[in-house]
Amino acid sequence: MGSETIFNELMEKGVLISPELLNKNYDEKLIKNIYDFFGKDLDVLDEELINNYLKKQEFEEKNSVKIIKDYKKEPSKWNYQDFVNTFNNRFNKISSMLRTRHELAGLTSLARLKESANNQKVAVIGMVLTKDFTKNNNIIIELEDLTGTATLIIRKEGDSDLYEKAKDVVLDEVLGVTGTWLGTALFANNIYYPDVPLSKELKKQAEEEYVVFMGDTHFGSKVFLEKEFEKFIKWINGELGNEKQKEVAKKIKYIIMTGDIIEGAGTYPGQENDLKYLSVKEQYDEASKWIKKIPSHIQIISTTGNHDVGRLSEPQEKPFYEAAKSLYDIKNLKLVSNPGVINIGAKNGFPGFDMLLYHGGSLIYYSENIPSVRSKGGQKRVDLILKFYLQRRHLAPTHGSTLIIPDSEDDYLVIDEVPDFLVTGHIHRASMSTYRNVTLLNTSCWTETTEDQLKRGLEPQPARIIIANLKTREVKSMNFLSKEKKEEEKEKMEKVKE
Repeated sequence: MGSETIFNELMEKGVLISPELLNKNYDEKLIKNIYDFFGKDLDVLDEELINNYLKKQEFEEKNSVKIIKDYKKEPSKWNYQDFVNTFNNRFNKISSMLRTRHELAGLTSLARLKESANNQKVAVIGMVLTKDFTKNNNIIIELEDLTGTATLIIRKEGDSDLYEKAKDVVLDEVLGVTGTWLGTALFANNIYYPDVPLSKELKKQAEEEYVVFMGDTHFGSKVFLEKEFEKFIKWINGELGNEKQKEVAKKIKYIIMTGDIIEGAGTYPGQENDLKYLSVKEQYDEASKWIKKIPSHIQIISTTGNHDVGRLSEPQEKPFYEAAKSLYDIKNLKLVSNPGVINIGAKNGFPGFDMLLYHGGSLIYYSENIPSVRSKGGQKRVDLILKFYLQRRHLAPTHGSTLIIPDSEDDYLVIDEVPDFLVTGHIHRASMSTYRNVTLLNTSCWTETTEDQLKRGLEPQPARIIIANLKTREVKSMNFLSKEKKEEEKEKMEKVKE
């Protein structure tokens, strides 16, 4: 009997093995990889599933797609210590980044800081425990490291640039600080972020190929922009657009989607009134129908969003296989966790492009809680929030900025390695910018503006895609919204402003 050992192990885990497999000799590593890929969602292993998996692997290798980070964890109970371990892990990771800064030479721990002589110049690293303003508007921050706590003061009448920087400090981020110890408190001279190294390379590949970024398709919604998405499908199949646009369409090799593939169910009160299909399986089947219209030679990679089926948390696993089987069966579609890191385009000695994909659960929180972002437009300045992520090397440093699941082994939202592209969605606005040679993108949506979106302060820019030229790293947007819909969206925004 072929593969008897691994099949027995799977059956002990509750997986049903199709009879036609029992007389065939499959590589045990292959079967184990399939189980690792599907995890707890794998209930039946049959020949069709194995063949689909092999086709996907072959297609991804051919198109130079590698998954660098893809969150997979068995469900478990969490306790206080899990949160402690997550924050300790974050502190250790980010403090190691800060220790490379020459400005922080001669670091001292917060416990030993209190033994320093009066007026001594010091450098420390700490996590922000509390932040407050005095009656004179000086900023008081309580810092914490693995040895203890210390008070940090930034004076309003001091360095104005430092004061503005300190106003944007958020709870639970990890900072480097230089300053003067005055007996009971550290008076800051400067604040340092882990940040992106100035030496970050702007990678460009030799061939002219394109990648399309899109998100928040919300298939299954009553207000899905079907005509607009049909226009996109015609364009990407070379049936729409001017000669230059058709030429670009021919050279598209990848499509990156940032989650909220479907409208979902139970995401907000009264959502059932907005659904074309009440069943999430039917919604994924609808999504599959549209995605299959994309040319099969284009590799599609999608992360997960808060509207997708599954655990509502960050990090967030891929959609459940049972609900989204029709997506898993698409050869040229790869699903990854939220957040996830992929690499595309590696060939002929070129290392490829690392892309950090994050649906963006913390975007709204930081649009409202970073003073410099809020004063410059809030959600309309998603570029500033993505810059904030990179500077802090974390996608949601403040506990409560998104629904974070603790992990005793890791803080999965730390930006360990600086990507070439940081791509988010969630707030339905198209944004393109760069920071220290990292391309920062936020994707549009494919639904009309709804009452729920307006209640949450969203001002969507629907039916847009972003196109990046991997040879030049130039990015452009393309708008598929009809004139009639543009007028409708404009009227909705004006009513909100009234």
